[in-house]
Amino acid sequence: MYLFSEKPLNYKSMTSSPTEKTPTTGGYPSESLAAYRDFRQRLDGLIANAWAVYQDKMACKAGCFSCCRNDFRISLIEGFELRQAFQALPPAVQQMIMSQRAEPERTLCPLLVDGQCSVYESRPVLCRIFGFPVSDGKTIATCELNFTDDRTETFTAKAFDTQVLSETTQAISALYLTETGKQAEHTHEPPPMFRIEEVLQAFSE
Repeated sequence: MYLFSEKPLNYKSMTSSPTEKTPTTGGYPSESLAAYRDFRQRLDGLIANAWAVYQDKMACKAGCFSCCRNDFRISLIEGFELRQAFQALPPAVQQMIMSQRAEPERTLCPLLVDGQCSVYESRPVLCRIFGFPVSDGKTIATCELNFTDDRTETFTAKAFDTQVLSETTQAISALYLTETGKQAEHTHEPPPMFRIEEVLQAFSE
């Protein structure tokens, strides 16, 4: 069913001596960050393959941000990656984002600036695959603006497996907690997930 999927890697096995791991100078543990970026690079390769198959059926393009919502959660490792990307932005852009985050009843992602994602290269997994056919193992869905000529037969055998992708980011998040010695702070199983505005909260304090 899943042409565009990969089985989750056992990233936990990468950490042989978790108590001896120390974060890098940027505040990131080196192994979990490297694992996440490797996974993301391979996912981008699958996305490129999917685009080659589906591009004539998709309306996705720069300037379309109807899917850039603030109502979903991302994994721990994705949140730390976004925080680092945010800190690399110019101060004026950071200020604009924080102002948007403070807007009551805002439904669009606060990282959306002038209709463009301000941290596009570091965007979460769900943002990367949204618009393509995705499946949770029970149903297949896609953006309502795409596949308008065929909502079923065209992509019933070719979808991104969201369960596999979620398991992978959660496995890397667990590695992050082990590597930094923060398991006691996060006793959830699997590790906790956050909304993007919650990821940015620390910068408003």
